[in-house]
Amino acid sequence: LCQGGHEGPLCNVCKRDWYFSSTKLRCEKCRGSSPAIFAAVVVAAVVLLVVAAFAIFRPNAVATAAKAAVAVVRQGTLSNVHEALAGDAADPAKDREGASRDAADADGTPAEDGTPAEDEEQADGTSSKHLFTKLKIVISCYQIVGGMMTLFPTIRWPISYERFAQIFGLASLDLSSITQTKCLLPWFDYIWAMEFSTVWPIAVLVLMSLTYNVVKRVRPGSAFANRDKWMYSAFLLIFLVFPTNSTYVFRYFNCIKFDAADEDPSKLKVLMADMSINCRSDRYQNTTAFVWAMVAIYPIGVPLFSFAVLFWHRRRIDPKVDAAAEHREMIRGTGSLLRIASIKQMERDIEQRSDDRGLAWFTFLFEEYEPSCWWFAVAELVNRLYLTGLISFFGVPREPTTTTQTSLGLLGAILYYIVISSFDPFVERSDDILAKCAAAQVILTFYFATMLQAQENSKDDDSGDPRGVWSNKIFAVACVMVGASTLVLAVVMVFISIREVRNAANKAANKAARLRERSSQEDRDEGG
Repeated sequence: LCQGGHEGPLCNVCKRDWYFSSTKLRCEKCRGSSPAIFAAVVVAAVVLLVVAAFAIFRPNAVATAAKAAVAVVRQGTLSNVHEALAGDAADPAKDREGASRDAADADGTPAEDGTPAEDEEQADGTSSKHLFTKLKIVISCYQIVGGMMTLFPTIRWPISYERFAQIFGLASLDLSSITQTKCLLPWFDYIWAMEFSTVWPIAVLVLMSLTYNVVKRVRPGSAFANRDKWMYSAFLLIFLVFPTNSTYVFRYFNCIKFDAADEDPSKLKVLMADMSINCRSDRYQNTTAFVWAMVAIYPIGVPLFSFAVLFWHRRRIDPKVDAAAEHREMIRGTGSLLRIASIKQMERDIEQRSDDRGLAWFTFLFEEYEPSCWWFAVAELVNRLYLTGLISFFGVPREPTTTTQTSLGLLGAILYYIVISSFDPFVERSDDILAKCAAAQVILTFYFATMLQAQENSKDDDSGDPRGVWSNKIFAVACVMVGASTLVLAVVMVFISIREVRNAANKAANKAARLRERSSQEDRDEGG
């Protein structure tokens, strides 16, 4: 007999008005707070998307908010926030100038030399780009770590870590782990979830295309008429949903057979991800063609398209600009001179690729990487695809989580760390450090999962975990600390980089003021 709330093969299906609790590993009765939780999480996700879109079209706004945050942290109060924001007060003329520059960039028209205010705005845009790079690293990490909760549902993590890890689903825009969708929509099974999850991004992309074309005709001078920024937003959306949707379509093919009493073995074949779905039913068979289309779009199409675009433009992304005379002289040297020459060469290559307007529409794929690592975005996509989807095929009928899965995931995570460490692909050294921290977090999480699964597999306490190393409070604290490490490091780096940018901008402004004062003094002397 099944426990209360359970039914179906292996009692692995929750009854109506029950949902599966990932922290307790059993079906729990639905509570009345589910609609409120669902609404709050959906609103939070929408707000985050709107903020991200606004940051893409108005990057200086992000720098303005960041300056305010730095002021709060440094002063401990809100007293100096107004001062931090004073230089960035809304100015319609400035907005129009920024929109004109965006339109000129989209049309390939050379920009005029900027004023000091525009130079400061450009510095704010650079700060925003660095913030986006770190955000992408953090999101990639938590998409993998959060996906482990779905891939390995039977691993008994510490409850404190399970509750903390529920928010990781936001990194992939997957709200099912914290919204108790089963309680709100009892009919919303795995097939419905997969169809909704894979279709809504396509619908949003179509809506974005229509909106761009309308804005381009109605307000051609607006920042929202910049095609390249709309493409950047599209790539960001694909980046967010890629691992979750790839996992959805992969797990659709993972069916298992059962030999049950009074049941025909040829008919009892259910979906491992949702054992209420019969893999021999007409509904499942009719959905298969749709799933294959989604396979072509997500796990195959996205990496293949990204690689094709990057490979086709690789010589423009990595232009290998001819070195100047002094540069060539450095190259003949050794040691520090050779390193300086290499850095100068990279800076010249980055400058040329940044000026190439033909690359602007897919800058999302390479902007944070060194020119020689033009391919790394594809490597990162494949890493997420493997660690969140492909290893799901190594489960067995009666055990959805196996040591083979966790150990293969650990191997993949180690290999990716080796690649990161070997190439140091990011332009900014701080991004390389953060990426290594994120890779190390993934390694440790897969290692913990492997040890917990090995402990579960061991029937003999003496040969398993006789001293309770993997079940005490110290391990629970370690899991939470590892889970938060990349996020904490990213936040610290962002505040440090913003402070450095603002200090550099202040020094430049002071220097410009001194030069203007000196020039005015010279004019007065000449007039006298």
